[in-house]
Amino acid sequence: MNKQEFIRWIEEHRAIVPLDGGMGTLLAEKGWTPPMLPEEMNIHSPEVVAGIHAAYINAGARIIETNTFGGTPIKMAHRGLREKAREINARAARLAKSAAGERALVAGSVGPLGELLAPFGSLTFDEAYASFRTQMEGLLEGGADFLLIETMIDLREAKAAVLAAKDVNPDGAFVVSFTFDQKGRTVTGTPPEVAARWAAYQGAAGVGANCGVGPEAYISTVEVLSEHAGLPVFVYANAGLPGNEEYRSPEVFATWGKRLAEAGATVIGGCCGTTPEHIAALVAAVRGIHPKKRAPVRGVPLASRSRLVLAGPGHPFRIIGERINVSRKSPLRDEVERFVWTTLREEARLQTEAGAHVIDVNVGLPTIDQQAAMAAAVSAAGQSTALPLSIDSDSALVLESGLGAVTGIPLINSFTAREDSLFPGLGLAKRHGAAAVVLPIDENGLPESEEARKRVILKILESADSLGFPREGLIVDGLTLAVGADHAAPAVTLSALTFLREQGIASVLGVSNVSHGMPARSLLNRTFLAMAVAAGLDAAIMNPLDRSMMETLAAAETLAGRDAGGRRFLGAAASFS
Repeated sequence: MNKQEFIRWIEEHRAIVPLDGGMGTLLAEKGWTPPMLPEEMNIHSPEVVAGIHAAYINAGARIIETNTFGGTPIKMAHRGLREKAREINARAARLAKSAAGERALVAGSVGPLGELLAPFGSLTFDEAYASFRTQMEGLLEGGADFLLIETMIDLREAKAAVLAAKDVNPDGAFVVSFTFDQKGRTVTGTPPEVAARWAAYQGAAGVGANCGVGPEAYISTVEVLSEHAGLPVFVYANAGLPGNEEYRSPEVFATWGKRLAEAGATVIGGCCGTTPEHIAALVAAVRGIHPKKRAPVRGVPLASRSRLVLAGPGHPFRIIGERINVSRKSPLRDEVERFVWTTLREEARLQTEAGAHVIDVNVGLPTIDQQAAMAAAVSAAGQSTALPLSIDSDSALVLESGLGAVTGIPLINSFTAREDSLFPGLGLAKRHGAAAVVLPIDENGLPESEEARKRVILKILESADSLGFPREGLIVDGLTLAVGADHAAPAVTLSALTFLREQGIASVLGVSNVSHGMPARSLLNRTFLAMAVAAGLDAAIMNPLDRSMMETLAAAETLAGRDAGGRRFLGAAASFS
């Protein structure tokens, strides 16, 4: 089942779709005890597992999960079953499919690995990817309709699982569900708006919240997921244990289930402590409620592990800090040559404090291993700022190395509209869930006239459409050329910015190019920035520590009507010279 088929299946219900409930408690009632893994019951007591599936379907569940939450080779190795992991997952999927028949879909359950990835732990990304891939191969071999990557607390671990899902079944549907705490974040700091946008950009068919807390704690989380995802929202919270003061009876749980549906959930079930009785009560409580359909706020999403930044028309101007760049001789360059990241970390921190929204990382020295340097630099920068990162290189291999190391929704900076650059570049962005800066330069070279530049921009948009890459993942460079070489060049750039605004596409410039070879460069740069903002510019690659440029930007946004009530201008006015 592919993503479109899955979403269509959900929408055809025109109602809340019930998911099943907990497995572990019911297995324990039927004889499972540690140290045996719950997944071993698929082999030793398949009739017990099949009976639990049947009970949930009879209670009204229309999606059931395979008994494979801990079915990765890494987790099964604790019982000497690493080599049996694929076989056990395939067996579990067959059991669920047999029980489901035509009455329910089967979700291949893929839980966390039980070990944290760096920087929180010692597990490598490649080890995580390989373990998830083996499990997923077994689940799909056994006939799972889609993959449910669940109880994720680390965006990086979720990324390893998602890449494995894409590689195992490129057109297959997968859903990613996270565990949030009472404060609305995962334990590694990811809020639901980041999780939702990230899942959507990875190509997920749904996003969710499960486990960790009871249903009452997930009301606001579901509202945010629904607001940002543009996808079906899953939620399956805990009921707790009978006898515990926090235990939710089937009736209480169902009451909260109705609230979750009203908050925007599309698929609702239960996690720890829930039973077929909880699901039956839930089915009755949500009967007649139609899922809410919300279009997410438009904008190019860029995200770190913990922060979302939306760019483009309708959003504040975004500053991409340019200071981590080795093109000029500097202490930063000297350190990068030696794979030392002290200055890089400091530059990330300083630009964050100065008001940047994204931090650009460029380590393009020809004398070093740029792939290794980019991966290390991205990791260092990510530990020094909570801002999203921009991976800056003209090498696809270096870009991929940086994308592999980054967490969140990064920005690729950049590639051109030449077909041998554009299509691989968009493919790379799509695989890694990244946004991309595209330069409107095609096989005919740099378009110098307004009409030629517009034609190349339209070619970029059409190419993205043909690949299924979202237009809201594009930031098109308006191309700043030196006024000293061509006095008409700035006017062409400003026209391109206005055209991009009319098309609803985000724009970016490297402003300082305009003054190359001219005197009073700072004056020209500031003036051109103000003109570009008025023409519709959405972002600039610039130095946020340049006070004069930051002051001009604040004034330009206010005068262009892009700072409602002048709030940002007034907030910064005390620091103006």
